[in-house]
Amino acid sequence: MGTTSQVITWTLKIMGGESFSLMSLSGSPIEHSGGVTLEKFVGDQTELLCITKQIASLGCQIEIYGDQELTPQMKNLRSILSGDFSFINPEGENPT
Repeated sequence: MGTTSQVITWTLKIMGGESFSLMSLSGSPIEHSGGVTLEKFVGDQTELLCITKQIASLGCQIEIYGDQELTPQMKNLRSILSGDFSFINPEGENPT
């Protein structure tokens, strides 16, 4: 029996190259307009490798961040930037 990879949330920073729209094996859409795109992707390392190879073949540069690598402060900042205030306010309402 083989080992299984851990499924985690990844953040992909996609830069340049061709515009594209693709669907991951888990059903998450990944779209890029040719500029700079930040996309969330949930999957294991094998699926991540397949996705990134496909994206790179379109001339894009990719930076990959696993959410487990983020400090608590970075996670809170990411939440704020995405409009998610649930870590501050359990109801998730914007406090402004």
